[in-house]
Amino acid sequence: MQQPQSETAVSPAPERAAPSRELLADVVRRGGIVPHFQPIVDLFTGEVFGYELLARAGAPFEDPETMFQSARSWGLAWELEYACRKACLERVAEVAASVPSARFSLNVSPEIFSDPRFEGGVTLRTIGKLGVDIGRIIIEITETETVNDHERFEGLVRHYVDQGFQIALDDFGTGYSGLRTLVTVAPHFIKLDRSIMEGIEQNAYKQNIVRAMVSLATTVESDLIAEGIESTAQLLAVFRLGVRYAQGFLLGRPHPEPRPVARDVATELRRMIDDFQHKRFGLEEISIRRVITFPDGFQKSTTSCEALESRFRRNHSLDHVVLLDGNRAEGLITRQAFFALVSGRYGYAIYQRRLIDETAKRDFLSVDENVDIRALSRLAMGRPMADLYDPIVVTRADGAFAGTITMKQLLATAMDVEIKIATSLNPLTRLPGNIIISHWLEEIFRLQEYSVIYADLSRFKEFNERYGFMVGDEIIRAAAQLLGDFLLRISPEARLGHLGGDDFTIIAEGVPSEAVLQALCAEFDLRRQRFFSAEEAANGWYPSTDRSGRRVRVPLVTLTLAVVTSANFEGSPHPALVSQIAVMLKRRSKHRGENRSTSHYLFERRRYSA
Repeated sequence: MQQPQSETAVSPAPERAAPSRELLADVVRRGGIVPHFQPIVDLFTGEVFGYELLARAGAPFEDPETMFQSARSWGLAWELEYACRKACLERVAEVAASVPSARFSLNVSPEIFSDPRFEGGVTLRTIGKLGVDIGRIIIEITETETVNDHERFEGLVRHYVDQGFQIALDDFGTGYSGLRTLVTVAPHFIKLDRSIMEGIEQNAYKQNIVRAMVSLATTVESDLIAEGIESTAQLLAVFRLGVRYAQGFLLGRPHPEPRPVARDVATELRRMIDDFQHKRFGLEEISIRRVITFPDGFQKSTTSCEALESRFRRNHSLDHVVLLDGNRAEGLITRQAFFALVSGRYGYAIYQRRLIDETAKRDFLSVDENVDIRALSRLAMGRPMADLYDPIVVTRADGAFAGTITMKQLLATAMDVEIKIATSLNPLTRLPGNIIISHWLEEIFRLQEYSVIYADLSRFKEFNERYGFMVGDEIIRAAAQLLGDFLLRISPEARLGHLGGDDFTIIAEGVPSEAVLQALCAEFDLRRQRFFSAEEAANGWYPSTDRSGRRVRVPLVTLTLAVVTSANFEGSPHPALVSQIAVMLKRRSKHRGENRSTSHYLFERRRYSA
């Protein structure tokens, strides 16, 4: 018997409309674009630097890539991009006051950027009507096709830069976004494609690419933005490589409102920055406390511009003053900025009776008094040009005002520190030498869990005698490069030093996995092959002559790793004890591998009284 249908049966879902030109044209016509904000975070400060504006629409165009591809194929590219740009700028005008220091990045493809309708000033007119500050707008050039007329394109970029816009080059390292376009655009920002970020924490080749890009960006006065950051490991990797800005799902997904970074991620980011800024390597010269000065301070709502103007004129050496709220710095007033504001035909008359609070800069650079002076140099030089020569406000651990440092003091001290550190570097590898390594050890022994890895090249003496010291230097540099490539895989906070000759050490928080050490040894055995003939590499030995004149077979050079960890000690050990244990462990390791031609590692398993 046929069962009757339930009265609560669910009706079939309506059929999904297929994408069509008419539907897309309707989205454009009725303003169906909803801008979303994805944060771009400054890894030097932990603050949100700005937001990329991403256009979103409803079904059947919820996938933005499909929507824009369809628009190009249907001849609606200009209309869609114009609708997106207009919607984004209108939304920026609505939220700009709620995020007063944020920049806003708008995507523009090269063909639209070159369109006469774009050149006609549509963007400028729209921005002018909305009252948005042009200096907060970044034009992000997203390459979907090659730029054919680079000279004309360069002229267009220069035109918009002259009007106050900043330029970003998107997806660098993929597709059409290459060095030719980089030269043509000369962007303020270079966005590293997410494909470079995938697995970067374990990929030495990608790390070297990013290191090179950091150096290049510094040279051409651009800043890097790492896209596609989805894990803490990726974030740590790009931060340690020197990338200034980052963007990705870890830091925030696109949202209709400009939101801050999630609290747990912000906490991790703050810890990462503090660890970097406060690593003093035991050298007192690197602390900024010895160069802090104490400028005049005025409590807020107490002093008029007339009184400050008189103070500046009486004291020609007074470069700046600080506005205070109790014991905390509230604002910064430099001599140059103050006189630029109150001078002129009407400036003094306008500000004479007003409080200096109205002239103080509130978004000044502020750092803890224990910050590493090299980290501070990096922060200070990364500021916008308008703020570049402002003093830096220094605070104590409780946030109380401690003093200021001028750029002249900072640069002179940083140069002195760099010279001191450079003299302790190994001349062959440019890695930190014994002085800094000993301070690293003192620092690491304060942690609950740590490891010290001593590495050297077995049978290096025979190799050096057979092939000569120049080739010997090459294999030492190759070992240094390999160990550096594996640092992030050993520990996010690992540091590499060169003890001298063919001896190295890695100081790391935590204990490395055996899988990583196995991979390190295997990689050395692979890279060493270029120093031997194919036959020697296959045999695992090369012919030589010993001191008695006899022909002998010498096994290939191998990498030996001796690992000592916090588990080996009761309490905090003396560095000399750790060194002695490591030497004994290396001897045992070498003895076990005396007739082997493969690299190997050995953990110390015994416990010692510190």
